[in-house]
Amino acid sequence: MTNSPPDIAAEESNFTSAELNAIESLVLADRENVHSAMLAWLLRSPALSLPARLALLRALAGPLDVEPAQIATTTEWCDLDILGELTLPAGDTAFVAIEHKIKAREGDAQLAAYDKLLASLNGPVVAKVLLSFVGDEPQSGYSWRPCSYTDLLDGLDQAASHSESQYLSDYRALVRRLVASHRLVVHSAAYARHVFGEEAVDGGPIAGFVNYVERCRLGVTLQRSWLAEVTRRAQLSERGWSTKTDESNGVGLADFARIAHRGMFRIRYGVQLQNWQLKAFAQPWPYPKNVSDGERRAVEGLLEEIRDALGIARSARATADRGRGFRSYRIGADRTSRQRYDVSNWAAEIARALTSLEGLPYGA
Repeated sequence: MTNSPPDIAAEESNFTSAELNAIESLVLADRENVHSAMLAWLLRSPALSLPARLALLRALAGPLDVEPAQIATTTEWCDLDILGELTLPAGDTAFVAIEHKIKAREGDAQLAAYDKLLASLNGPVVAKVLLSFVGDEPQSGYSWRPCSYTDLLDGLDQAASHSESQYLSDYRALVRRLVASHRLVVHSAAYARHVFGEEAVDGGPIAGFVNYVERCRLGVTLQRSWLAEVTRRAQLSERGWSTKTDESNGVGLADFARIAHRGMFRIRYGVQLQNWQLKAFAQPWPYPKNVSDGERRAVEGLLEEIRDALGIARSARATADRGRGFRSYRIGADRTSRQRYDVSNWAAEIARALTSLEGLPYGA
């Protein structure tokens, strides 16, 4: 979602007015499903020309192997957020699937389950899109394309070059504010510090941004977007580590993990970043409600391997498992408030820790 430093003043200009337009007020009331409904309407609405709607669709789906004569959409098709039905000039039908996440993350094997349902359609599925705030990588399924709200904004801008519509204009303004909020948090320590609940140092964000985040309850979402940028810069996708951003107790966290066999048990292990603490962890997998003695011993054994790999002192003690088997060691140095918002520094430290763990036998 973020490739180069933005003009901070230009991004701040999106928050100089406290007034929300009509569509923005409605969407912010119930964010994810209303966003999906609005996007589905724009893709099918005769209020926009077909070239405008195709430009929006291609910004999300990528190049299509077909040239539709018509676009129809259905929301909540078998729980899939949007199913686009493309009618071709010869009368044949093709489909585009869009799963949409803003605050939530992909459920376990969720996209793989949709793949099975989509296979029952009476035409080819020419694109599958996972649209999320920062462009999360799909964790399951086949050939799903990750898209961010920056991609969505680009599509809305392209659509606007073909058609004039107040609805389109209002929705573009809404998405532009969301994208601007992410850019400010990733590239300005003052803005990141605010969404993580710390007091301002040498000035804070403008009042319009503060009011917007509070009004829209975006704090944890923006924490996750900052952590997602750390994940992106760590460049781990080709090294066998699964990555995700999540939240625990109302605070965002970044998680980097692998699955290992230890005896008859599967143990998930890796590194997490939350509350400005980096920790190396191990836990039974799948995560049990009640951990067995055997799972505890397997976790303890893998923690010993982790300790040796990272050079953790023998005097260090892992956290208690609190009944479900998750245990961790705190690693890395403490950071001052001024040091906490260096995205590249966190990415480098995480990459170094995971490199040290890459010698441990693993495999699901």
